[in-house]
Amino acid sequence: MLIDLSRSADRTAEFRSDICIIGGGPAGITIARELIDCGKTVILAESGGLKQDRKALSLYEGVSVGHPVELTVGRYRVLGGSSIMWGGRCARLDPMDFECRDWIPRSGWPISYDELTPYYERAIRTCNFHEEWKELSDVKDVLQLTLPLLEAGNLSPFVWRVAPPDPNRSLWNWLTLGYRASFKFGSAYLHELKSANTVKVLLHANLVKLIGAPGDRSIQEAIFTTLDGRSTRVVSKEFVVACSGIENPRILLNMPDQLLKNANPHGQIGRCFAQHPRGIIGVVEASEEQALRLQKTFNNFMRPKYVPVQYEVGLALTEQAQRMHKLLNASLCLYYEADDYSIWKAGRRVREAIRGRTFDRRFLNDVLTVTFGIHSVGMNVIRRWILGREVIHKKPIIRAVIDLEQVPRPDSRITLASEMDSVGMRKCVVDWKLGELELRTARMFAEFLDQELKLAGLGALRRSEWLARGLPFEQNDLQSNLHFIGATRMADRAEDGVVDRNCKVFGLDNVYMAGASVFPIGGHANPMVTIVALATRLGELLRNSDSSSR
Repeated sequence: MLIDLSRSADRTAEFRSDICIIGGGPAGITIARELIDCGKTVILAESGGLKQDRKALSLYEGVSVGHPVELTVGRYRVLGGSSIMWGGRCARLDPMDFECRDWIPRSGWPISYDELTPYYERAIRTCNFHEEWKELSDVKDVLQLTLPLLEAGNLSPFVWRVAPPDPNRSLWNWLTLGYRASFKFGSAYLHELKSANTVKVLLHANLVKLIGAPGDRSIQEAIFTTLDGRSTRVVSKEFVVACSGIENPRILLNMPDQLLKNANPHGQIGRCFAQHPRGIIGVVEASEEQALRLQKTFNNFMRPKYVPVQYEVGLALTEQAQRMHKLLNASLCLYYEADDYSIWKAGRRVREAIRGRTFDRRFLNDVLTVTFGIHSVGMNVIRRWILGREVIHKKPIIRAVIDLEQVPRPDSRITLASEMDSVGMRKCVVDWKLGELELRTARMFAEFLDQELKLAGLGALRRSEWLARGLPFEQNDLQSNLHFIGATRMADRAEDGVVDRNCKVFGLDNVYMAGASVFPIGGHANPMVTIVALATRLGELLRNSDSSSR
């Protein structure tokens, strides 16, 4: 059942459930689907509606005091959450990411890769992959790629899969067009949630307050409001907070004092906030022939109709390199941009010159470039939009872009500001910190990449200045990539984290967390499929648990 609280005739409402899930993004939706027809009643409360609302987005406003984080970018209050705009890029964490690594403080998970493996398989289906993921050797065969031999042993090819946009086979799947939209959890699973007899989806339900039961060892009810002041009370036996990596700790920190004291005896809520810092470590200097080989090897590959899954092929640090050089995990992709003398850039300048009525010698040269190069545009249009293949540039600018794992640092944290948002919750203060090991890993990756390019006859890397400059990082050296990790970490003990191995909050009997905020450490892989795997695991636990005594 779907209930839009903003359209309710009543200014107040009350619901009761066995399980209340706060947050209707991929994690919340996955848990709700897992609980359908299990004999338990479920409330799924989403702050937004079925479409984006700029007013609701203002509730994300806060203060960034460390390395810059744009708090209203890449976060969405809408059913489906961030999946309405994500790129669909999916990868599992590496088995090594779950291990305690003695050169990385506070590394390791309380669960193993093998424990999560069966949930990864289910998560892959939930993320709309209709068949098992192919291994690298199979991907090479399907895409007809010839990967270079990486002789030094420090880097290896890495494959990301991009989630197909349609939940079911449709005409769109069979149109041979290169455009790929993102897979939207909200629209994909809306009908299933609406049709479920035991699930109520509340839209425009902005959390205001969590109220404790007598003894303050559990939550008894949650108070929600719409932006125009309609109030809703949800009384439930169990609660799941599934509101993303920044909002999850903010919600816990906004709890009443006694609840917060029980849930946070060691001050762990909000600590070890991390991302996958992203930056350009250099530009590959390559000849036309080398650039062509690189574009046909490390790129986004689409083969619609014949291969329904889009693949992206890049590079990652090997386990051997991480252990030998005591590095963080990291991966890299090459991105190709037309140079300033290309028809693409010339065409843009012609358009701007016409608008500005600036007709100089450069304008004439650009007109000639466009006129005599129009055939190359036609070929790339056919390649991308008809055949669904990668665009090939003749003399591209080739940027090497790294995604880094982060050290879990207690002083990289989320706290509360004194200022309130429009529904009465204190805003967040984000102090994102980066350090020496991230810098050293980026430097070593650049060294390894330059070495492998030269050995393979594929050019050389001109390294970015910031790698040599050192700390502190400037804003454009490494940037936020919107993968908000940590701050309600999973751990074996309350002294080291916020939730246990089952994602239950230490010190509270009936509160669970879902999302990347429970990751103890993030590896380099995009977090979506791990978020969904953990949500599937938590949904199964709640489905089989006995909450009758609560």
